[in-house]
Amino acid sequence: MKTSIKTYDDLEGEKLRLQSDLRYQRNLIQDDFEMIRVELKPIRSILNRFGNINNSLQQHPILRVGVDLIGGIILKKILLGRAGLVLKIVAPLLAKNFSALVLSKEGGNAVQKIAQTSVRLAGRLKKLF
Repeated sequence: MKTSIKTYDDLEGEKLRLQSDLRYQRNLIQDDFEMIRVELKPIRSILNRFGNINNSLQQHPILRVGVDLIGGIILKKILLGRAGLVLKIVAPLLAKNFSALVLSKEGGNAVQKIAQTSVRLAGRLKKLF
């Protein structure tokens, strides 16, 4: 809003008004950022969890190669051969993260974990079909 400034007092008043508007706008921006932080908190926690899973795979290079091989070849080529593009992209990522989580947990042998998970998965697939 433009006002005509004729005296020095008008200039001082306009300066105070503009400073007040600036403080108000800064507070609005801070409130918006805080609201965005709160809304994105669940997504950040999910991404942090996937980041932790990825770090555990980097500590075990043999597991990483196996998980990548299974995710890339078996899932993409065989199981998802006729699936849509989005499913072909998302499913291997989810399978990789899930398998990394299962394999990286403390305790037990990795081979036993793979066998137990395979048996459970086979049982669930039999129920579906």
